[in-house]
Amino acid sequence: MTLINHLHSLKHLYLHSNFLRTLSNNFTFPNNFHLKLASNPFECDCRLRWLRHALNRLEYPIYHDEPQCELPKALADKKIVSLRDEQFVCGPIISKPDLRYLLATTGETATLRCDVYSDPAPDVWWTFQNKIIGKILTANNEPDIHIGSYTVRSNCLIGNSCLNKSTTLIISNINTEHNGTYNCVAAIRNQGRSDNEYLSYDLRVRRTSILTMNSFFLWIFAIFFFIFFLLLIFYVYVGYFIANDRTENKHNKIKLFYSKMISMVKTNKWIITIRTM
Repeated sequence: MTLINHLHSLKHLYLHSNFLRTLSNNFTFPNNFHLKLASNPFECDCRLRWLRHALNRLEYPIYHDEPQCELPKALADKKIVSLRDEQFVCGPIISKPDLRYLLATTGETATLRCDVYSDPAPDVWWTFQNKIIGKILTANNEPDIHIGSYTVRSNCLIGNSCLNKSTTLIISNINTEHNGTYNCVAAIRNQGRSDNEYLSYDLRVRRTSILTMNSFFLWIFAIFFFIFFLLLIFYVYVGYFIANDRTENKHNKIKLFYSKMISMVKTNKWIITIRTM
């Protein structure tokens, strides 16, 4: 079609019945131009939006055989000139990452990303267990959405039209209640038509181990301290009994000494008495 811009004397262009799906918007019809496009299986998406404007201009007559749409099915057999701008849709298309199965530990934070392209800009929302967490509309520079432990964030990747949009779902302080499937849904809703696309993430949550690397050394220190405490008590206890045993032995020795002395004294008295008799 780029050749048409160089054909300044061209007045008639017949492209009917040529199995055309689309026409690129890189040429300008000259004045009093006659165009014939009927009987082509046109796919009426955003690439043909310009053609609807061109066909509606009176200086471009088309011989009353107005081209019609074949795709998408919602627009099949409808004349291109009868459609509205918002019905010429491309997408939505969601980039599919390689990793869509996530494993997290309780207490951690998970970030799920969803990159969407569509023309016009899409509505994007996240769901969990068939419930909407947060919905990002087509407006630019939307503030973050905070719902409990969820944060939904959106930004435009290219330009201000926000046809390329990236949304992230941030899950803070993960626990077992967050275990399940999360869906990023993108849709362009028009009268009589609803196109949507989705991306799924599976999040599996595991409980925190009792002995983590940080607490391992604390447990070791506590165990050693407990053992030291027991040994200290044992040492004091044994020392106490040893000391008591020594004291008791001294008392026993003294008692034995005194008993012997008394016995000796009694014996000597008995001897002395016998001798005096």
